Amino acid sequence: DIIQSSGYQATVAGFKGLGYGTEEAIELVKLSVRLAVQARNEFLEAKASGALTLHGIKLGEETPEGVRYFSEGALPKPLVAASVGPYGAFLADGSEYRGYPDVQTEYLEIFHIPRLALFCEEHPDILSFETIPSYAEAIAIAR
Repeated sequence: DIIQSSGYQATVAGFKGLGYGTEEAIELVKLSVRLAVQARNEFLEAKASGALTLHGIKLGEETPEGVRYFSEGALPKPLVAASVGPYGAFLADGSEYRGYPDVQTEYLEIFHIPRLALFCEEHPDILSFETIPSYAEAIAIAR
């Protein structure tokens, strides 16, 4: 199971463009991963304490019809994925699907590195790069 954050379009520059200060923008970028990690941890705590329920049925209990909604083996520790969108998602002009041939790989590296660092401060298990429209951007991310 994977819980994916909602940071696809989140950038410090984008939030600053909406009037947020630098520190507040930084916290907003990190918030999507922080909330996903928190949700996963709350799930694991509820599971460990026996408080995990679905429609009032606890882990391992049967419904009146004899159905078990949960079993220990069916509930692994979910991974948290930080959702990372392309440069075009920041532009919000549809170029995340078309690409941007005039943007150099080095510029794309400069765009992604600080953002990835912020996401990683919140300790996601994996990074989920989505809608990468060009080879140049894939190379920038891989570097």
